[in-house]
Amino acid sequence: MEKDIIFTEAEEKDVGDICRLLNELIAFEMTISPDMGGYNPADIDTMTKILFEDKFVGCITAKCDGKVVGIGIYHFYCLAGCGGRKVLYLEQLYADKEYRKCGVGRGIIHKLCEIAKANDCLKLEWKCLKDNTEARGFYKKIGGDDGGIMVTYNLPESRFL
Repeated sequence: MEKDIIFTEAEEKDVGDICRLLNELIAFEMTISPDMGGYNPADIDTMTKILFEDKFVGCITAKCDGKVVGIGIYHFYCLAGCGGRKVLYLEQLYADKEYRKCGVGRGIIHKLCEIAKANDCLKLEWKCLKDNTEARGFYKKIGGDDGGIMVTYNLPESRFL
């Protein structure tokens, strides 16, 4: 199915759709990994604040006929061990089911690569649930490498020292 999809930085008017897609992603992730815990639904006020007031994260949107059908939420961090080079970190990537295999994910990744190049980033990095076979297949298809070197740990808020 051929669709005309436009990829651009999110606008404030997109926040409702961004929250809708994030909440779909959260629901999906909880079905394949119910023991994850710690997720709260995305809400418009919080997303507006972190995207447009604090500018803590950025968001690429994929739009078809003016409707947001995919998102890529990202931020930068500095990798001090590699000469202080920046890393563009893809926090969330999600597309409406009917728009998968239409170039949404690939287009968002392409835009993020452009942003990473423009910001002299060492790499684009992301994580994926090990049981999310569809996403892992997509990442492998575009040339993503699971690294195989490091193990990711996290310390949930409930266990902060």
